[in-house]
Amino acid sequence: MTDSAGERARLRRYPELPVWVVEDHQEVLPFIYRAIGSKHLPDSNISFVHFDSHPDLLIPVNMPADTVFDKETLFGELSIENWIIPAVYAGHFSHVIWLHPTWAQQIREGKHHFLVGKDTSTTTIRVTSTDHYFLSDGLYVTEDQLENQKPLKLDVITVKPYTLCNSQEESDAVSSAKKPKLARKDARHMASVNGASHSEGLEKDITAQQRL
Repeated sequence: MTDSAGERARLRRYPELPVWVVEDHQEVLPFIYRAIGSKHLPDSNISFVHFDSHPDLLIPVNMPADTVFDKETLFGELSIENWIIPAVYAGHFSHVIWLHPTWAQQIREGKHHFLVGKDTSTTTIRVTSTDHYFLSDGLYVTEDQLENQKPLKLDVITVKPYTLCNSQEESDAVSSAKKPKLARKDARHMASVNGASHSEGLEKDITAQQRL
């Protein structure tokens, strides 16, 4: 068993899955760190699923890389668009899955593999990805300029809303087809009874009018 597998086997479990609701996205990071500290999450190799119309994968441009090792200072440096990569450099996240709507095209669709590390010339966090998202903010450097390198696997996946709608319609159709025959017979029987009662009522009204 690998060290990572052994660590996961020793993790604690919550009695019920906790949910934390925050206003700004970066405010979730203290809860993740707390779960790491309490041994509910592993210290490294975490796969992180991110549902959002924005990647939030930028980096605080002038923040010293070593800030990630002082969590209280780190939390004060982060903002809504740049809180994930510092957690990668800290060694916690190794796989990020970004699920986004069709109109959010900030990063090329598909699988990305690159390094996150400390730029030896500026001591800030930089990446080796050549995607325009990182290039446009000046976050790219070559691999030989990085120290304390952390590999990151990034999956960028489009979520198509109409797929869910179509599946729901198909599910409704299947559910209707699977209704018990007895239930359908009962429904037809009730309709017949109601129709007969209605006809009987009309006949009584006509007879009464003729007598008058």
